[in-house]
Amino acid sequence: MNNNKLPADSSAMTLGIIALVIVVVGCCCGLLTYVALILSIIGLISANKSLSLYRLQPEIYDPISVSNVNNAKIVNMVAIVLSGIISLSYSIYFIIYGALFSTMLFGLYDNYQELGEFDNWDQDSIYQDETYKYEVEEYDESTNLEDTLVLDSLEF
Repeated sequence: MNNNKLPADSSAMTLGIIALVIVVVGCCCGLLTYVALILSIIGLISANKSLSLYRLQPEIYDPISVSNVNNAKIVNMVAIVLSGIISLSYSIYFIIYGALFSTMLFGLYDNYQELGEFDNWDQDSIYQDETYKYEVEEYDESTNLEDTLVLDSLEF
């Protein structure tokens, strides 16, 4: 009897459908397309392994199961192509965007360095408090600390 199912009968199709749903729904997020690419590659590998088992002994397996695995193989190939294109486009986009952004930051740093902005940190308003006025008195050796304490205590 031909009642045996191939090992990847349901799992390969499930992985392919999940990968397609992730690609369609999550195409705005670049990271999810990489997950879909991995899932579809796993589904395609399991479908190919099941089909190689079928080629070794075709009389053991159910023809409907073989048809399901062939359909799963097609779904996984479509998911690989779609998620591969989207993943590649996101990778190129982030490489170009990252290069432009880093060039812009280095240009700003060079401009600030040319203007001397980094050398004038002590003139920044955060280091100058205009509300607090202080004067430093010079130390006079002629006055003794004990004399000032006696004089302060005599004043009422």
